[in-house]
Amino acid sequence: MNLTYGFQLQGQHQEQSVGLYAIGHETQTEISYRWDGKHRSDQHCFVFQYTLSGSGAIKIADQIYHLTKNQAFWIEVPSDHCYYLPKDSNHWEFLYITLFGDTVHQIYQQLTQTHGHILTYAEQSPVIQLIQSTLNEVNQNKITNSYQASARSYQFLMTLLENSSEEQSINKKIPSSINHVLKFINDHFNQDISLDDCVKQSKLSKYYFTRQFSRYVGMTPIQYLSHIRIQKAIELLLNDSDPIEDVAKKVGFQNGNYFAKVFKKHTGKSPRSYRNARSSMPVDHWFIN
Repeated sequence: MNLTYGFQLQGQHQEQSVGLYAIGHETQTEISYRWDGKHRSDQHCFVFQYTLSGSGAIKIADQIYHLTKNQAFWIEVPSDHCYYLPKDSNHWEFLYITLFGDTVHQIYQQLTQTHGHILTYAEQSPVIQLIQSTLNEVNQNKITNSYQASARSYQFLMTLLENSSEEQSINKKIPSSINHVLKFINDHFNQDISLDDCVKQSKLSKYYFTRQFSRYVGMTPIQYLSHIRIQKAIELLLNDSDPIEDVAKKVGFQNGNYFAKVFKKHTGKSPRSYRNARSSMPVDHWFIN
């Protein structure tokens, strides 16, 4: 049985950062299944669709890609593309998540320029498991406003950045020195970490380390640290009632004002506004197809 959820949630922060437009788990068996990226009524958005079984196809400009188990596409709507069930396939089972917002646009451009539109992930990878867990939460009515939806969507984007494509690990294996720093940041994000601390962990020169880190991770060490801290802060704001100053310290910011500035840059809202609005944010329309 197909599970498809669409969202129309109030909150200007979604356009400024990231919003959840749709999520679902479908199995298509009819040749009539076809989405033309130049002739859709959807708002400006970005579709990530992952193949669980069977096969599908997507045409991007003049190039056709055949998608089988563990392959995903990420595409902008509207754009010159069309995805469909090909004649030689008897079914296409997939998960998908559709997002919108300025932050999505930036990360989409960054990752597609580096990895292209076709990505490969194991079904047990963090990226795919996050889609599945978000779908389960939606199905259980645990996501009820735009702030919760944006938090999950932002977490998905950060997981994409962190994992990139598992295909990357074959073609461009991350050096052990960079992996060591990634683990160091994830384990110690709540401490006062500087670029020099990261360089020391890598045992490389500062110049070579910063170039290598940006090449393999897609952002600078300090940008990565900020992303991890904001992701953790969102989880605390959604689930705890600690004072904002305490949240800031728990995720590694010594100054609450600076934390608020960085948080607003990433999410479009101050931490206090985010927390105050999350439980009362009205839902315009919630539908299940």
